[in-house]
Amino acid sequence: MYSNNSIPYQDPQHAREVSQGKSIITLLGVQDYQKTHQAMQHYTKNRTAKDPNQIWLVEHPPIYTKGKRSKKSDIIKPLHAPILETDRGGEITYHGPGQLVGYFLINLTQHKELGLKNLVDKLEETLIETLDFYGLKGYNKEKNRGIYLNQDKIASIGLRVKNHCSYHGFALNVCMDLSPFSAINPCGAQQNMTQIAEYTNNTKSIVPVCLNKICKVFDILSPFTIIPYAKSKEKHHEHYGPKISW
Repeated sequence: MYSNNSIPYQDPQHAREVSQGKSIITLLGVQDYQKTHQAMQHYTKNRTAKDPNQIWLVEHPPIYTKGKRSKKSDIIKPLHAPILETDRGGEITYHGPGQLVGYFLINLTQHKELGLKNLVDKLEETLIETLDFYGLKGYNKEKNRGIYLNQDKIASIGLRVKNHCSYHGFALNVCMDLSPFSAINPCGAQQNMTQIAEYTNNTKSIVPVCLNKICKVFDILSPFTIIPYAKSKEKHHEHYGPKISW
């Protein structure tokens, strides 16, 4: 059901050759979470100042992921998907088909305007502007970072910085089965989750819309090389509702 495409630019030298001095945005389609996590770690560990910043847009098969602050008490029901410990900040969350995930592999030393707090602010701005395209008024909270809509959470943010380089990023609920969230306290809080599909059926436009907002908000990283890596439009949503157009 799911793509087995490998992550194409996890090798810094390969990424440098492809980028030609630009930041890379790659549309990865559906990818295994653990392989993607390992690819981010590999790139961050081995990159140099010459290697490009990268942004990966991806979708994952069903999986729960735990951040550094996760607590056992945040699992409140039996889980019906695998669970994986990660090195990102935050607590437990769920990823699955119909959720758009963005990973930001950025060398923060090259951009004084992009400290960790500024990066989180820009991720939230990107998500708010994406929702605004659909006429939805998302907002953030200072204490519980992420994006909310009508008191419900619609997007989560979790990052890791190592050697002054960031990885991980955001997860935006677009058109998915939200029921797996009921087994946990998402991001360590008792809160309801929502998604764009509850307000509009125009979710197939999500990738180009979000891509446009990323390029606008993160113009400091421009110019960009945008790579539509997904080789085929697989029916990876056939059991989970309408397809996102990758």
